[in-house]
Amino acid sequence: MRGRPKKEVEVQSKKETTKKVIKKEVKEEKSVSKSKLKKEETKSTPIIDEIFGELIALDKPEDHFFPSGSLVLDAVLSNGAGGIPSGKFISITSSEGVGKSTICLHIARNCCAKGYKCLFIDTEVGTQATQLENFSMMPFVRNGTFIPKNIQTYRELDDTFAKALKYVNEGGKLKFIFLDSLTDVTPDQVLTTNIADINQPGIDARAQSLFFRKYKKPITDAGITVFFVLQQRTKIGMSWGEKSVDQGAGSHAAKHAMDIALELTRKNYLTKTVKGHAEPIKFGSECTIQSIKNRYAPPFIPMTLHIHWGKGVSNSGAIASALILNGIAKTPSSKKFIIEYQGEMKEFLGKPRFEEFIKEHLDYYKDIIENKCGGIRLLREEDESKPVVTYSDDNIDDIEDDDVEESDEEDDVDDIKEDGIEESNTDLLESKEEKQES
Repeated sequence: MRGRPKKEVEVQSKKETTKKVIKKEVKEEKSVSKSKLKKEETKSTPIIDEIFGELIALDKPEDHFFPSGSLVLDAVLSNGAGGIPSGKFISITSSEGVGKSTICLHIARNCCAKGYKCLFIDTEVGTQATQLENFSMMPFVRNGTFIPKNIQTYRELDDTFAKALKYVNEGGKLKFIFLDSLTDVTPDQVLTTNIADINQPGIDARAQSLFFRKYKKPITDAGITVFFVLQQRTKIGMSWGEKSVDQGAGSHAAKHAMDIALELTRKNYLTKTVKGHAEPIKFGSECTIQSIKNRYAPPFIPMTLHIHWGKGVSNSGAIASALILNGIAKTPSSKKFIIEYQGEMKEFLGKPRFEEFIKEHLDYYKDIIENKCGGIRLLREEDESKPVVTYSDDNIDDIEDDDVEESDEEDDVDDIKEDGIEESNTDLLESKEEKQES
């Protein structure tokens, strides 16, 4: 085989050199353009700072989450992200005797056990030493981790929040504030003047709105999470056609300022049989909990929550419900439960016995829920991936033409029927007139 002639080799080498030169020029142009852009950006940022001042720091780390001690609460609050977000306002609303205070003390106990300081503000004068002993909170009270305080007026509330912010800004480790409850905080004018002389409608609403305006941003910047307990009241419909609605007490500012708003609804009572009593004794409530406003999880998805009065929230009840929901526990009847434990099938008559067995082997079934089902979540991964189809005025044109044609045909049929009815009516009138003439 003969080699290529020298001219062809020289031509190819020239082409390769020209390509290399072109690539270098392109790279240099790109680097020059990038440097120009950087210079322009550096030139424009001082101007932006002069005009707009301090902007939102989008390069901040993501929100921190703290486990609440309840798997259901963690799912409702953050849908598996970790539990309670830091530096947020969270409200808990329900009717009386459901377990709002129990939930707050349960969360406080779990947070204090992990070394976080909690300030518990009691406006209902309901917190007692026996209650804290039942929650095993007295050791945290003695070492200053759990700080209970009674207040009555907005002046006292203002002073307490101001001192809490000062304490955190000076290096204190206060992470949670519980206000039980916001609806029982009294304006100072109610205490200093005669009730008959007070003629100021909306005095509570104005005090609440001013309180939230003053402390929303400082509390958020300090990273303190505040739980507000709200009582449930009935709003009576006054206008024509307006229905009476049960909703959380408080002003519109209270609903607007909340980052997460939780609602509790009691389904039934938790009961147990005790010797010497003919009827079962109530020891807790089975509730549905959902968020009606949430920035970290989809709202309006109810979850089942078991509250034991004076003790806390039951994780065994939550895991038992999750096992039934995911088909791991079989329920051939309403009172019979079958579940596998270490290769053996266990049968139980009655849900209390089933939940007691789950409580005894909580870690075993908790691992099953986390490994097989991805933990307790608001929705399964399959349901989260499914698109939600909704129709509005904007996408009416996307409906198939076949449906429109069918509806047109149905309208035509209705027109024919109406024409036939009119014709039959005219025939009857004519026949009556002929009879009268005859």
